[in-house]
Amino acid sequence: MSMNRKKINSAHVGSYIYLTATEFVHQNASNPVDPQSVIWKKKVFDDKEVGQDNHSVVWQINDDGQTVGNGMSVQCKIEKSDEGKYIRFYAMLNDFLTVKQSVVFFVDPLPVPYVRVKSVTGTSESAVGDTVRCQVEYSEPDSRVSQKTRDSVKWMVKIGDEKEERLTVNDKVILGGEISFKVPEEWSGKSVMLMPFLNEHTQKVSCTVTIVGKLIVTTKSGIELFALNGSAHNLSGKITARELYDLGLQWFESDADNYIPLISIHSNITGRNELKHFSWKQIVDFAEIDRWMISYRSGGDGDWKASKKGAAGFLLVTVGGVPYWADAIGQIAFTVDYYTDRLEHTGNKSTARDETIEKGKQFGDGAGLRRDDTNSYDNSVIIRAINWCSMRYNVGGKNWMGTYDLIKADYAPENLSFKK
Repeated sequence: MSMNRKKINSAHVGSYIYLTATEFVHQNASNPVDPQSVIWKKKVFDDKEVGQDNHSVVWQINDDGQTVGNGMSVQCKIEKSDEGKYIRFYAMLNDFLTVKQSVVFFVDPLPVPYVRVKSVTGTSESAVGDTVRCQVEYSEPDSRVSQKTRDSVKWMVKIGDEKEERLTVNDKVILGGEISFKVPEEWSGKSVMLMPFLNEHTQKVSCTVTIVGKLIVTTKSGIELFALNGSAHNLSGKITARELYDLGLQWFESDADNYIPLISIHSNITGRNELKHFSWKQIVDFAEIDRWMISYRSGGDGDWKASKKGAAGFLLVTVGGVPYWADAIGQIAFTVDYYTDRLEHTGNKSTARDETIEKGKQFGDGAGLRRDDTNSYDNSVIIRAINWCSMRYNVGGKNWMGTYDLIKADYAPENLSFKK
């Protein structure tokens, strides 16, 4: 994107471009620059030439143009043959044959007088590197709008509080009634207004895209794993999983504290050996083993995050292809076991729920030394697991020991997945 680096100006067929040399300053006032030694040249690029280079040939400092005049100021008329092309005007100092000043114009197609852009729809939220798509609606029926007119739709852009300018991607001016492009890094965390037009643009005909701050979570070695919306926390760029964990942020419990939304997951995350990978069935199989409650102490047989059958000490795991902190998933086994124990003894789901929540808060540190009454993701995971248990288990009759038999329903392990 060239928006904040170099500006491409607009011109129309038949208009005059007035060029003034402003960068020729001679250090010796007694020996000023001879105006006639300033040579202005013109280099024309078609759409294909510009599209071949992401950094754009239009800005390359080459003396390969056609002379259009001499002097500190010249004017040049835009011809019909220039329509839809890029023109680089540049000034040279004859004494040194040095390019000293360049300016680039895009020659817009001639406007169609009876057709205007009526409205526009498009992507409302995006992130750096993702694709924005927009489509316009015309003032005339589609049957009266030619393909040439559709291809001639121009776009202005306003990035945050900056001034309006032409929308360019990789130094290429964007045209067309349907457009798509990837969000540049300099748009991160900003509100961007896109204004399509054929004759004159207005903010009344526009669509606004909120560009979230994309925070890419990586392994220690820099391998990308997944991306988060860091806007609310003023975060963007790259961060290791360990650094993210140390910040206390989480992306899987939207109602808990320190939530940061998940944007995307790398397609190869389940192939990375820096994480352990599980299915929800494996999580449930571990959780439905009946254990003594002491087994859930830190390092005990029920401590899923430390168990070799569980996370085995890994900080980050995937379940069903989605990443989670291992200690969050570790809350599930304790919850399922304690809830079912209390349901067997009370025969009442509401009582079992309340007692399990209380026990989870009491042993918030895993040892019962520090109570956790906060809106932490640990407590949210416990409630999620309780909700799953309430659908998974029903109460039968009392048995000879005076407890209630539990009837396991066909409620899928995948329903534990952390979806809103």
